[in-house]
Amino acid sequence: MTRPPKFIPIRRGDKPIGSVTTYLRKYQRGIKEGNVDVPCGRCNACCRAPSIFVDLYDDELKDFPEAVPAPKHSKHQMMLPKKQDGSCVHLIDGKCSIYARRPRGCRTYDCRLRLLLGLGPGGGDAGPDSIMKQALEQWKGFEHKTKEDRVLDVAIRLSIVDGGFPETEQQMILKVANTHRYFAKAERILDHFDNFSPEQKQQIIAELDTKMEQQLYQGERDK
Repeated sequence: MTRPPKFIPIRRGDKPIGSVTTYLRKYQRGIKEGNVDVPCGRCNACCRAPSIFVDLYDDELKDFPEAVPAPKHSKHQMMLPKKQDGSCVHLIDGKCSIYARRPRGCRTYDCRLRLLLGLGPGGGDAGPDSIMKQALEQWKGFEHKTKEDRVLDVAIRLSIVDGGFPETEQQMILKVANTHRYFAKAERILDHFDNFSPEQKQQIIAELDTKMEQQLYQGERDK
């Protein structure tokens, strides 16, 4: 649904997300049900952002005859068309004109997933998407209330270091689904964490972040 991400530092806002595990459980349940509950409020950034593409599943094409070919990196062949300014053609006077029958790609999109995976606002070769950057900066960071939260956070970092940054929404979902493979390693790391000084803990996290950035930049160079 988005173009390949760029690594752009994101400031933190005051809109709460909650704990890592609570968020992920709700997100995965929403994916299965075909409707992710996102407290958007008045935000319509994903409808306006040039880097967001609403891919259409084959069984949806009959409902959207206006569909156009999707970008090469997309998993799907067709998508909803966009206006010249990059916004969705169905965004009228700042509101979705097809909200009740919006496609699956809209119903399951959650910008907070980008924050969970350490991704920037997207934008590809055109540079960072300023609309999505502002949207992401509304949110607070994820809370780490329990060991499970911390294990999940480290496991996500490990999965990205091992397999590289996801480039599409579908790859993001798959990355999250496969995070459980890294739980045991993440637990071993955290079990040793208490033996480290605050400076050593910070260094370990910084090294993981550096490797994550290197994965992202390598992906960008390979395109």
